[in-house]
Amino acid sequence: VEGVFDRLALLSAGMAAESVLALVGTAARPSWLRWLAPQLKSVVLALDADCGGEEAMARLTDEFQQAGFAVSLCPPPHDRYGKDWSERWRRIGPQSVFPLYEALTRQQSGEIGGGR
Repeated sequence: VEGVFDRLALLSAGMAAESVLALVGTAARPSWLRWLAPQLKSVVLALDADCGGEEAMARLTDEFQQAGFAVSLCPPPHDRYGKDWSERWRRIGPQSVFPLYEALTRQQSGEIGGGR
């Protein structure tokens, strides 16, 4: 996710602390993840549903795939509840992160993970 408040929303929703990383912006490097979690094979990019977040997800998808990670994308849905996970959490609570749970479930089952 992009920001620390997005991470806090996902932790409040019950996601494991070690599974949610806040990039604090849209910069990230595959080498950071290799260093932090060498066993990691796949990532779900869940950046903001705005122009900057979408551009960053496209760029980061390429970078992470070149580094050998399977990548899935799950920006917040384009609806009236907010452009990021923390805004959605404030407005509608736990159901705000259902799309992300669905993406994680699909990725873990092997349905997705090769791109967009």
